[in-house]
Amino acid sequence: MIFLAFGIGIIAAIISQYCNKKLLITEPVGKVVALMFFFCFPLSLLIVLISQKPLDFNVEIATIGFINVIAALFFGRAVKIALSQSIFLFPLVSTVAVFLSALFLDEWHFLDPRSNSGLITLFGLLATLLAMFFLGTSKRYSHTIRRRWIFAAIVYVLIGGAVNFLIKYFAVREVAEHNYLFSWYSGAFLGALLSLVKGRSWTIWIDREKLFFYSLLGLTTVGAMWIFYWLLLIIPATLFFPLHSFFFVLGVVLIGLFVFQEKRGFGWIDWLGMGLGLIGSVMLIVGIYFR
Repeated sequence: MIFLAFGIGIIAAIISQYCNKKLLITEPVGKVVALMFFFCFPLSLLIVLISQKPLDFNVEIATIGFINVIAALFFGRAVKIALSQSIFLFPLVSTVAVFLSALFLDEWHFLDPRSNSGLITLFGLLATLLAMFFLGTSKRYSHTIRRRWIFAAIVYVLIGGAVNFLIKYFAVREVAEHNYLFSWYSGAFLGALLSLVKGRSWTIWIDREKLFFYSLLGLTTVGAMWIFYWLLLIIPATLFFPLHSFFFVLGVVLIGLFVFQEKRGFGWIDWLGMGLGLIGSVMLIVGIYFR
């Protein structure tokens, strides 16, 4: 059951990123992020109704969902430039989450450099950081675009890592899934609304041909999040984050390179960055899973 849920969650997450990139090619980042959460909110309410369990709204979780909108906006900016490149930020987000889990949830021994697993994990982190450096200095893009991507990447990694850790924190407290999802997407809905107000986007028009992708984006985002949280209730964060990160990254990289043809213009430094990113992800899994 756990392996099946994990697989479905990975597929849903990969499809959500396909829809995300598909829409970002022609749509503004703020609009895509806002509409994603606008679609997610009623779906989370539907989950509450299906569960037939009492709703216990959690203000803390709603606040985290609100903050996550910021991470989503910066991730969207990075993806708009290159999906296959930006998805390698995910292992770094997971690493930040693992580090915080080790620090605050007494799982520090997973990162102890005196052990073989801890040393491999740290080398995996180094390989991933090098991958970000090579991909961030790619000559495929102008200096201005590279700077924009690097800035968006840094903000996303820091905020996203903190958000992922907080997800695990509330999973440890065993907040029920329906309460978590509704609280999370209520906060995200408010954050998306305020981002539109800040951007002075008072009206949002969805073209008929894009309605399917917006709907699928919302459905797969909520579905992946639902499974993501449920698995964290029963799997240690230091195991789940690297495993999820690797398979998610691998699937999205393939879509970015071969579906959206982002491999065009690739030089040796780009392929080196891709290779180091995959190697770093594998090392993170080996270091943490085979402890």
